[in-house]
Amino acid sequence: MSDPELLYEGRRLEELGRKIAYERDKIIDTEDLEFLRGVELIAYKIGEKLYELQRDRDWFRMGEHISQAATSLLPVVGALMLEKRRGEVIVPTHVQDSIREVDRFYNMASGETRCSWLLNLVTPYRYPSAVNDITACFHRMLEEYSVKVGNWVREGKCIWRV
Repeated sequence: MSDPELLYEGRRLEELGRKIAYERDKIIDTEDLEFLRGVELIAYKIGEKLYELQRDRDWFRMGEHISQAATSLLPVVGALMLEKRRGEVIVPTHVQDSIREVDRFYNMASGETRCSWLLNLVTPYRYPSAVNDITACFHRMLEEYSVKVGNWVREGKCIWRV
């Protein structure tokens, strides 16, 4: 997959993740599986690309853990598909642990504290919150990749096309 294709697919998945996190009253369906499978694949590929570009294992490991967090949610979502609303599903501890690892590697790669927003702040931690956090961390990784491969520059917390 080329750099522009990875960026396009990454942005599409980010948008889908935000939609899923927002639509908490919707029944879990194939859209959820599409998001999780897509993030599982693209986060890993972007992590590999970032490693190739800058030899930074922390971004690679962050991609691995975003992929792992998405993978660990797949059985939960698959088992509840067409039965439960997104907002009713409480996220298992092992998924929360995966997101904590994403935060840890994000901190090591960027120096910023964390990329998740709701983990450890919202109780109980439900599926839309986990999707929001996975999407937020995926977004940070996409930003880093955009700066490394495209005509983008970082200014503070924003990135701009040059």
